[in-house]
This record gives sequence, C-alpha cells and structure tokens, in this order.
Amino acid sequence: MKRFFNSYKGVLTLCFVAYCAAYLCRLNINPALPSIQRDLGLTDSQLGAITSAFFWLYAGGQLFNGWLGCRIPARFMVGTGLLGSAACNVVFQLVGDPVAMMAVWGVNGLFQSMLWGPLMKSIANWCEPRNLPSASFAMSISCIVGNALANGFSGFMAVRVSWQVCFLIPAVFAALIGLLALLALNGEPHGALLGHDELAGHPAPSAKIEMPLFRFILMSCLPLMLIVAISNGCIKDGFSVWFPKILQDSGLIVPENSWLLLLALPVMNFMAVCVMNFVRRKFSIPCERLLTGLLLLTAATALTLYLLPLNATGGFLALMILASVLMAAANPVLTSFIPFLYARYRYVSVVAGSIDFSIYLGSAISGYIIGGIGDRAATIEHAVHGISVFWLIAALISSATGIALSILLERRKKNHIDDGRAFE
Repeated sequence: MKRFFNSYKGVLTLCFVAYCAAYLCRLNINPALPSIQRDLGLTDSQLGAITSAFFWLYAGGQLFNGWLGCRIPARFMVGTGLLGSAACNVVFQLVGDPVAMMAVWGVNGLFQSMLWGPLMKSIANWCEPRNLPSASFAMSISCIVGNALANGFSGFMAVRVSWQVCFLIPAVFAALIGLLALLALNGEPHGALLGHDELAGHPAPSAKIEMPLFRFILMSCLPLMLIVAISNGCIKDGFSVWFPKILQDSGLIVPENSWLLLLALPVMNFMAVCVMNFVRRKFSIPCERLLTGLLLLTAATALTLYLLPLNATGGFLALMILASVLMAAANPVLTSFIPFLYARYRYVSVVAGSIDFSIYLGSAISGYIIGGIGDRAATIEHAVHGISVFWLIAALISSATGIALSILLERRKKNHIDDGRAFE
C-alpha cells in the first residue's frame, strides 16, 4: 500500500478521491436548500447569504492557501482541509439560526480552500509533462463525480429522510479521506527537484524555471484569466446553487423526483467535458482558444435565454441546463489545463489558487444577486428572466476578455516570449 501511494498513479488516485470528498461536503447544501427553507422559514436572501459566505471565504482563502501550498507539504494542507470541512458539516446541521449557519458554512469554505492548489502541485510534481493533459482530465472528472454524488445523495436524502443527513454522512466520508491524506499523500517525490523521480521510476517534469512572481503574472496574462474565472463563477455556481430551488418552484417536476434530474445533470456535464477533451486532442486546439469558444457559446445561450418570453418556463430551464453544461466544459480548462501549463515555473499552486479564488468570488457575487432577484420577483418567470440578464452581462464580459486573452497569448507565442516554454 505504501508503495502504491509513492507512485504517480497512487498520488493521482488519492487526489481524485480527496476532491470527490470535498465536493460531497460542498455541494450537498444545494439540494437541501428547499428543505432548509421550509423547515426553518428562511428567505431567499438569507439562503443566498449562507451560500455566499462559503464562496467569500473560499475565495479569500484561495489567495493565501495558493501561496501557502507552495511552502507546506500537501498532506498537511489536504488532510487539515478535509477534516475541518467534515467538522463544519457536522456543526451546520445542528444549528438553526441563519447567522450561525452563515458563519459555519463560511468557515467550511475556508477549510475547502486549502485543497485545490496543493492537489494540483502534488500531481504536477509526480507527472511527466506528456501526461499532464490526462491528469487534468482526470481531476476535472473528479469534480463531476463529486457533483453527481452530492446532488444524487443529498437530493434523495433531503426529500426522503431529512436535510440533516445530507451533511452527516458526507462528513464521515471526508474525515476518513482526510486522515488517509495526512498519512499517505506524498506531494513531493524524492529527486523531483533534481530532474529525476526515483520513486516513480520515470523522468520528472523538465528542469524548473526560476522567474519573479510579478514577471510571471505579466507573462502569463493571469489578470485576464481571473476576469474570465469571475464570470465563470457567476454562471456556473449561480446555476448549481439555485437550480434545485428554481426547479421545484417552477412546478415542472414533482419535488420527490427532483433528485433524479439533479443526478442526470452531472452525467450531462461529464459528456460535455469528454467532448471538450476529444475536440482539444483531435484538433490540437490551444487552451485559450478552446476556452474562448466555450465562452462565446455561453454568451449566445444567455442571449437566447434573455430573449425568451416570460411564460416559456420550459425553455428557460433547458437553456439554463445548456449554460451549465458549457460552463462545466470550460471549468477544467480554467482550473486544470491552464495551471499545468506553468508547471516549470513552480507556480501551479499559485495559478490554480488564484483562478479558483476568482471563480468563487464570482460565485459569492452571484449568491447575493440571485437571492435578491428571487425575493423581489413577482413570479418564478420574472425571477428567471432577471437571472438571465445577470448571466448575459457576465457571459459578455467573459467572452470579450477571453478573446483578448487569446490574442495576447498568441502574440507571445509568435514572438517566442520566454522561449515559449510556458506553452509547450
């Protein structure tokens, strides 16, 4: 067992399972929101404040933990993050005051922000450059698997048992994986910094390139990536948080069966990610161009959503699902493929943490705005129409920024800035 965890496959497997556990303790709240609102009498704005508290502290924690992840062993970061998140889930289902729930769920976000950057750094340290795209794809699938487990399990338990169970059982699973990570996750193989990984038995990534952080930020066009990530969070997580409630309020599906559709959504997302990865490999499309194409399709979907008549509730829901699928395909490009491009610069954790920070900053903004729209709208149709306006603005901003990002990165490659080594 020890030998397995001291190998690339072992590290990737543990990272995969760890992030599935993280999603179980993060997205389990979404299907439970209607039951929590009904049992505790909370308003949409209060629900929005609770979910946004997670996103704000998660986003803020990513900035610090992305930097910290480059300096502290990954097993301490990942183990502590999962154990802390498990504890928050246990406490959350015990409290009934909205302010206390907001505080506990916010702390959960802080613990969860300790995970992504160190996980990405661990994989980059063990993985050969030619295997990084496959590792990126695997970690993007971990998000979808965790999403499916969280939505399917919590959606079923919330309507069949109680919403409290949605938090207790994921907490137990996350705590067990957290203990395993503390004991077994080896994020820095012996010899990796010297250019050869003796434990894994294969050459480590090419020699690291030293570059000051500020110069790296300019070279990589990181600020533009962060703007795209904020818009991505506004749409992707705005959908994932509020779709279960919109689905039930619209009356298009019986609440007892809503968990089946919520379980089907990650399957659609998985198919979208597989298609995206196939297109990327088949046509050798650079990450920035692929990302821009997905953003333009999302903008077109948001525009169509905005133009629909108010009584076209079914059309609204179908287009919302399409926007979610497109953002699901764009998410691994942002959170995995792009950070791994810079493995040689030792900034994988920083880039991954900064992008994750920006995504959840957008998610936090989305929670307040969509919650306010829901409280002020006269009908569910007016609420969805208001949400479509918000998403259209976010999609247009991300599309314009994505085009600028593609142009700048293409010019840098043509001019051989830094010998093009970031883009190999």
